[in-house]
Amino acid sequence: MIGWMEELRGEVDRFLDRHAMPASRLGKAAVNDANLVFDLRRERAITVPKADRVRAYLRGFDDGVAHGHASTAPDPADPDPAAPDPTAPDPAAQVPGAAEGADPAGEGQPGRAAARECAEAAGEGAGQQQGVGR
Repeated sequence: MIGWMEELRGEVDRFLDRHAMPASRLGKAAVNDANLVFDLRRERAITVPKADRVRAYLRGFDDGVAHGHASTAPDPADPDPAAPDPTAPDPAAQVPGAAEGADPAGEGQPGRAAARECAEAAGEGAGQQQGVGR
């Protein structure tokens, strides 16, 4: 007689073959345990509630496929080739005048040079702080 663990292992292996899904993806999706299938194959014990969650995932996934949904679960580690690169700089976020080579002191920013000129005209040099000691 085959035990329930062997039955589950057989169900899982047939599922993986049928859907061409990596073992770690199934474990992660079903019970948040990427080592689940490897543990089953090594005959390590799992709890009955965990086995029930795995079976529920297998049935739910097969039901979704039968109703025209995707045949394999998407892998969050595999980026969509049509999606924009999240590490690329956003061209809409570029600040005018902030191109490479712009001075870090902000000379190219409107108003900053005018404020410096006003401070100098008022007798407040570059090394003096405004309003200190007065």
